[in-house]
Amino acid sequence: MSLICPVCPKVVHTLPTLKFHVQNDHKTNLYSMFVCKVENCGRIFSKYNSYSSHVTVCYGKVSKPVDSATSITSIDVDENISSVFTPPEPEVVVTNSDTPINIVTLNHVLKASADKFVAQLYAKPKLPRSYVQSIVKGVSSFVSIFQSELKNLVIDTLQECQAPSDKVDHIANSFDLTVNAFSHLSTEYRRIQHFMKLGSYVPPVSHKIGVLSSSKSTKCGKKLCYKSYYVHSIPLKIVLKKFLELPDCFQTMLDYMNSLSLESDAKKENFMQCKLWKEKRSRYKAEDIVFPINVYCDSVESNNALGSHKTPLEAVYVSSPSLPPECQSSLDNIFLALLFKSSYKKLFSHDKLFGPLISMLISLEKDGIIVSTKDGDKKVYFVTSLLLGDNKGLNDLCGIIDCFSGGFFCRFCKCNKSVTETQCVEDASLLRTETSYNEDVAIGDPSSTGVTKPCVFNKIPSFHVSKNFSVDHFHDMAEGICHYVALHLLKHCIPKYFSIETLNDRIRDFNYGCHESNKIPPISSSFGSNRKLNMSGSETLMFVRLLGLIVGDLVPEDDPFWKLHLKLNQILDICLAKSLPSNTGAKLRVLVKEFCTMYVTITGDTLKAKMHFLLHYALAFEMSSTFESMSTKRYESKHRDLTVPAHATTSRVQITFTLSMRHQLAQCFRFLCGDSILPSMKIGPGDITDLSDIEGFLMFKKTLPDSFVDSLSVLCVSWVEIKGTVYKPGQVLLVSVNLNGPVFAELLSIFVRDETVSFLVKYLLNIGPNEHVHAFAVSSTEFFACKQPETLYDPLPLSIYRDVSGQMYVPLRYGL
Repeated sequence: MSLICPVCPKVVHTLPTLKFHVQNDHKTNLYSMFVCKVENCGRIFSKYNSYSSHVTVCYGKVSKPVDSATSITSIDVDENISSVFTPPEPEVVVTNSDTPINIVTLNHVLKASADKFVAQLYAKPKLPRSYVQSIVKGVSSFVSIFQSELKNLVIDTLQECQAPSDKVDHIANSFDLTVNAFSHLSTEYRRIQHFMKLGSYVPPVSHKIGVLSSSKSTKCGKKLCYKSYYVHSIPLKIVLKKFLELPDCFQTMLDYMNSLSLESDAKKENFMQCKLWKEKRSRYKAEDIVFPINVYCDSVESNNALGSHKTPLEAVYVSSPSLPPECQSSLDNIFLALLFKSSYKKLFSHDKLFGPLISMLISLEKDGIIVSTKDGDKKVYFVTSLLLGDNKGLNDLCGIIDCFSGGFFCRFCKCNKSVTETQCVEDASLLRTETSYNEDVAIGDPSSTGVTKPCVFNKIPSFHVSKNFSVDHFHDMAEGICHYVALHLLKHCIPKYFSIETLNDRIRDFNYGCHESNKIPPISSSFGSNRKLNMSGSETLMFVRLLGLIVGDLVPEDDPFWKLHLKLNQILDICLAKSLPSNTGAKLRVLVKEFCTMYVTITGDTLKAKMHFLLHYALAFEMSSTFESMSTKRYESKHRDLTVPAHATTSRVQITFTLSMRHQLAQCFRFLCGDSILPSMKIGPGDITDLSDIEGFLMFKKTLPDSFVDSLSVLCVSWVEIKGTVYKPGQVLLVSVNLNGPVFAELLSIFVRDETVSFLVKYLLNIGPNEHVHAFAVSSTEFFACKQPETLYDPLPLSIYRDVSGQMYVPLRYGL
């Protein structure tokens, strides 16, 4: 019988040939819909593995039994072989004709498949490296045993059928190759050497930074010994070259950078649209290809943070703002650059610890890298744009005192702490400059200047600490200012307006919507005395954003503490925004001044250090773009690539080398596969639906995409993931913005056909903003339409919430 490929119209005649064709001729990771075209089936699958399992069963049900001897002689040799190994990588060309597969080609295919299998094992962070050796050894043994028996059976059968001797020899040789598929990967040494030869594994480099003496207890008493100390770096030039040569990477970054340069100056969304980048870019010729690169440094605990053997490590990551937004959030696009124990900071200078990193960054700026593209070799330069991190870490890197109770703790200005406790406006005359910073280094008195040592990153030609206008709103706002304001607000409202029991009941019963993964924990009755809310930064942020919908009806509109809470939300609207108007700096200065004045006046409390940093946010925006683009949340998530392997290994000898090696082995699998950096569309399970049977068809028919016009039968799925964003029925979409405000629509159904997605929505009537709860009041309508994802004003979905009276509200994630 004939079988049709689920992706293209190609017709094959056997199941092994079908599977071989799909995996060899199509990149299965780029397709999200596989239709079983076996007779009278038509089932649709979103994953190739599910389709592959199904088609095996489905084919067996409809195919007719044939004589065993006939089946052996009628099946092509290449089809026999293709059923026992995973098809090759896309660049390996294998013919599907009657000509037997060349032994050399088969050997290459088998080794490539074995390479991927082993590399994928190393990419599992919870799997110790010793287990990889056991698995490889076990699989090799299993294949050797059953292949030996199978080979004898097949050869004897072929000889009984009087098959040509050359084909019999060919199949015998093919079996021998299969048995030895893992021979070049039999030990870890061979595996590492092989992956290095392929260029997919970029090993960490050990740098000896010093030798210190220490005493060691022996049977003969204490003995003086010497211990060498190392930091471990990752060769960034090699990693970035391999990354840029991945499919779609270089051209996508170039296109995105060019698209930003063509946009008007009315809005900012990326560092490459701001003053600081224009200054750095001016060092190069107009025709040079120059990408910015951010450097993030933070501490990560390799052991139990509360245990007696805690071992904090200092990890440095890099990433490029020139990646499109849908790629920037991927942890695979954040690269480890340097790793060492945090305790080394007390033993060695920053010059020694960060020396290897500084050398790489300087070389990337001056020499660049040569990238192979479809248009030939291109020289690409990477310029250090921003140094990112939390306040304590940045102060340490910048050579500023990291104690926020010190006199001059601010890395942006030289304002004394006693003044910062009531200061509500930034003093431009006190801002640190390159000249003043160098003078403070020469003075050498941290108590009067705040400068403890020269910043090692100042060695980079394009970088100076006085122009590092980076802030982290997650640590400043979610883990700081929001917590302070929420504490004062709750202490004021409980029990004046509601009890702690009422608040916790409403928190428990609140419907957080289908797109929120977090939930607000109950408030402890001792929060006032402890001066602490037991919430994470994300939970605190959600609490502040949704508090109006939870208990806003119980608080009078003229309450001063509630007005302080609303003023904070106005600032959060700006801090969380993906893009902002270019004149936002002036607006933010006014809001920050009003907030700080209200905080001091209403609470009677002094301004904290994080509130002082808020004074410099307007300047940071004008020089370095949106605050969301400088957020460290994704970098902190990257720590899992180190902590999970650390928990999977029992050895703590040279733990930094062990973890950096595991990180690079996981990266090896990505480079070996060579997949596109662009996220593929994924869809959930669904059914074939006739559009004419859906309510409102006559109304939304005119808004259907062109590809839906030919036939009204479409796939209706339960969810779809587009560019990393998951859409589900029940969510609210921000369709557009007009003079009357945002236009909302409820997502009812998701239709898919030929990689085209269309959302069936029902418009919501925007009644208007309710300032007291910081959300838009809406009501349902009966107006239906189909919207395509690319036409949405904002791609991130929202939720509908109801207050105790049943009124529906839609709060925005951030300001428009």
